[in-house]
Amino acid sequence: MNLVFDDRAVADLEANAYDVSRVLRGMQAAQNEMNIVILDACRDNPLPRTRGIERGLARMDAPSGTFIAYAAAPGHAAQDGVVGTNGIFTGELVKAMAEPGLPLEQMFKKVIAAVRADTGGHQQPWSEASIQGDFYFRAAVPGSLPASADLDPKRIELAYWESIKNSHNPEDFRAYLKKYPQGDFAGLAANRLKVVPAVPASEPIAPPKTQSGKRCEAILERVQLGDPLNEEDRGYLKDHCK
Repeated sequence: MNLVFDDRAVADLEANAYDVSRVLRGMQAAQNEMNIVILDACRDNPLPRTRGIERGLARMDAPSGTFIAYAAAPGHAAQDGVVGTNGIFTGELVKAMAEPGLPLEQMFKKVIAAVRADTGGHQQPWSEASIQGDFYFRAAVPGSLPASADLDPKRIELAYWESIKNSHNPEDFRAYLKKYPQGDFAGLAANRLKVVPAVPASEPIAPPKTQSGKRCEAILERVQLGDPLNEEDRGYLKDHCK
C-alpha cells in the first residue's frame, strides 16, 4: 500500500503511529510465559523532512519471555515482494511456519537463509530473544523425526550406543569409549568392559549380520559422517535399529 504524507501527516505522526515499546510493555505486564512479536515494517523513512533519517527499524531489547523478529537487520530496510503478494520476509515466514517439528529459533534461521537467498544477500532478517523452552507453530508429525535430528550429536551418540549396548564383544565398548570418552554412556561402557569376557581369537567375534543388521550399520555410518537421511532411512533407523 502506498502512503502519501503531507505537512499535516508529519504533525499527526505521534498521534497516529504505533509505539512498539508500548506493545512490549503491555505484554510484559501480562506476565505471559512467552510472547512473540513479528515486525515486517522495516521500510525506508516515509517522512524525509523529519529529524529521523535512519532507515528501517531501530533495535529493541526483548523483555524476558519475548521473541522479537524483524524483517531486516536494525537500521536496514526490507524489500517488498511482487505487487499484490506478501513481502519477501512474510512470504518466507509463512512457508517456514507451516513446517512441522521446527522449534521457533530453527524456524527463524530457515527464514533468514531463504530471505538472504531471495534478495542476493541484501536483506537479512534479525531477532532479539529472551525465552526459555521450545515453541512450535506446528507440532511434529507423530512417529517422525525432525530433519535437524540427522545432525544432532546427541542423537548420533544415542544411535551408536543403542547399536552396541547388548553386544557381547568388548571391542564394541572400547570403540565407543575411544569415540566418546566423555559421552553420556561412558560409565556404562566402562562397566560393560569389566563383565564382558574377551572373545578368544579362535572364535568368531560376532554372528554373521542379517540383511537388516547390515542396513542398520550402513545407516549409522552415514549418520556418524553427518550425511542427511531421507524419510525412509529415518523411519528404518527408528523401527529396526535397536
